[in-house]
Amino acid sequence: MHCPHMHTRLIVGLLLAVVLGLVVVSPEAAAATSASMQRPSSVRDVQRDLARLNFLPPSQVDGKLGPHTRHAIMAFQQWTGLTADGIAGPQTLDKLRTATAPRAGNRGPSRRIEIHRAKGITLLVEGGKVVRAIHSSAGKRGYETPAGAYRIERKVLNDWSRPYRTWMPYASYFYRGYALHQRSFRTSAGRYPSPDRERLVS
Repeated sequence: MHCPHMHTRLIVGLLLAVVLGLVVVSPEAAAATSASMQRPSSVRDVQRDLARLNFLPPSQVDGKLGPHTRHAIMAFQQWTGLTADGIAGPQTLDKLRTATAPRAGNRGPSRRIEIHRAKGITLLVEGGKVVRAIHSSAGKRGYETPAGAYRIERKVLNDWSRPYRTWMPYASYFYRGYALHQRSFRTSAGRYPSPDRERLVS
């Protein structure tokens, strides 16, 4: 998210994903990662659970522990109150087995984006149901994104952030200088956000 001429880097798991939240990254002990997690079959099992819960696109279930899977793990950890370190340790694996998919709030249009700042999670909603949950990074102090309901005002394919001196791919501005944007890597492209999509920031 970005203030007028003050843009915040985001971590996204989908095209144009998004911002906000206080992300606490304090690793689950490395020893907590089971050796079996390094095997492709075990990675695939974790990916299937993440996909079932809408934290990972089904197309990314490939048995490879890459950045998409790590970000999906972090998103799940943040949503469920675990330490967001991207490691599928015992606590994360236990919760994965019993968790239910995130549910959308009861406000706003049936097709929207919900940004949960405190959790550092963005929910993509279709037909009133969550179709993706994405890990997103926190805004810098002083650049906090305002709560409320907004619509995309304009979209820029690749805009430049002066304060952070970095490019913002697929920037979508929704309030003054605030925008949603993708980080530097491409992900499995979705159609979010759409020009007519509202976002609810809580």
